Amino acid sequence: GSGMVIIRYNVGPTVTSVSPSSGTSAGGTSITITGTNFVSGASVTVGGVAATSVSVVNATSITAITPAGTSGAQNVVVTNPSALFATGTGLFTYSAVAPTVTSVSAASGSTLGGTSVTITGTGFTGATAVTFGGVAATGVTVVSATAITATTPAGSAGLVNVAVTTGSGTGTGTGVYTYVVPPAVTSVSPSSGSTAGGTAIAITGTGFVSGATVTVGGSAATSVVYVSSTSLTAVTPTGSAGARSIVVTNPSTLTGTGTGLFTYVVAPPTVTAVSPSSGSTLGGTPVTITGTGFITGATVTIGGSAATSVVFVNATSITAVTPAGAPGVVNAVVTNPGSSAGTGTGLYTFVTPATPTIVSVSPNVGTTAGGTS
Repeated sequence: GSGMVIIRYNVGPTVTSVSPSSGTSAGGTSITITGTNFVSGASVTVGGVAATSVSVVNATSITAITPAGTSGAQNVVVTNPSALFATGTGLFTYSAVAPTVTSVSAASGSTLGGTSVTITGTGFTGATAVTFGGVAATGVTVVSATAITATTPAGSAGLVNVAVTTGSGTGTGTGVYTYVVPPAVTSVSPSSGSTAGGTAIAITGTGFVSGATVTVGGSAATSVVYVSSTSLTAVTPTGSAGARSIVVTNPSTLTGTGTGLFTYVVAPPTVTAVSPSSGSTLGGTPVTITGTGFITGATVTIGGSAATSVVFVNATSITAVTPAGAPGVVNAVVTNPGSSAGTGTGLYTFVTPATPTIVSVSPNVGTTAGGTS
């Protein structure tokens, strides 16, 4: 018998209509595509971008959701798994929808600019410009269709509009951002104080707000009092020797820095007592000196002469041995390395030791050979 050869040709799809035939450029429109020869597993693009949720209902109907797209008439393409495809030319039209701006986080920042913010809204895809009060922001990054990050430009104090521009237009958030004048620190009085802290200072500047906090050299000051927008008082914390910055932070978190306006100095020691409080003019009397702020390496003078065997015990105690001195009341002075001296006025008395006298000898005679008791 004769053989028969059966040749099967794959028939490609056709696309005849799309309903609805238009939708927002933001995408998300549910559409039904009508045509012929649709096959399960077919894919769909609108304007060259893949649609989502594609479902082949039957050979003549497909449902899908449009992607975001460019305004204007776009082609709808159905591609069967066989790779055969059909194009419905200009069957879906994207309508231009301007972006919207709903909020800015943070909602306020310095008039100097430089605040990192996130702008929230819709339709941000393809954003070409972001402005604050009409001035272009920097570092603009489109995170998604609903979020943009940016850095604020400098601006004038008060509420301003934030605008986002895309190919579909400009969306404006009216008064969604507030420029605030940051504090400034111009002077501190006194301009120096002890490393032990506790110095009462007056800070002068501008833009201070009730509730402001203060740091000196990075450590929190205490007893901060808001006097006015140009004046604060505070008490310094402990610190290390050297020039330190004063930073004022308003409740808005805006800060003002007075660079190197306060200098910590090593406080001189104090001398309050010497025990015993008197001793021989010949010197050599062991004494304990009591006071505050003593440090290792301190030296001691008594009556202007250097004591010997000086031993640092702790911040309030030093032991030493007195030098020789003239009779009378004298000062005890402790000098720390790198700082001025602390003087205990009249705390030690040099006393002339008594000279022994011979009143009588008994017996009062004896032999020249000696040996008499």
